[in-house]
Amino acid sequence: MPPKTDAVAALSVASQATGVASPSVTSISIAASPTPERRKSPRFLCEGTAKVMVLGGALSFTGRVQDLSLSGCCIVTEVAFTLERGTQVEVVLVVDHTHFRVAAGVRSNHKHRGVGLEFMNISGRSARLIHDLICEIETKQKREEAKQTT
Repeated sequence: MPPKTDAVAALSVASQATGVASPSVTSISIAASPTPERRKSPRFLCEGTAKVMVLGGALSFTGRVQDLSLSGCCIVTEVAFTLERGTQVEVVLVVDHTHFRVAAGVRSNHKHRGVGLEFMNISGRSARLIHDLICEIETKQKREEAKQTT
């Protein structure tokens, strides 16, 4: 079993403290690929905005939140740029009218003008907030799927 990230560990503590179960693992359907999934938690498509600030104030940018998981997110930007893997940032996210701020590290740069971020040193409060938000997104996705099948 892979080691837990700070976000997943904080969520485990938050789930135990609140008695709230983690969201189920039905998320984005991804076609089978020859490489195994490396993410520590499933991604959920969502809509939102993000302001990303590189620690030290060297750069800040805004973007659209493409997906969210318990351990990170993908931000799509209008401008192409590259941040070095491991660069530490602070992110202010607004997803489904929920605002939260987290520290993160750059894990990947995307050719389509985006950046993959992994949440770091997440507080129990933020972990619960992200958990609740993902549960809400998952419920909406299931409702939409049910509408399409009827």
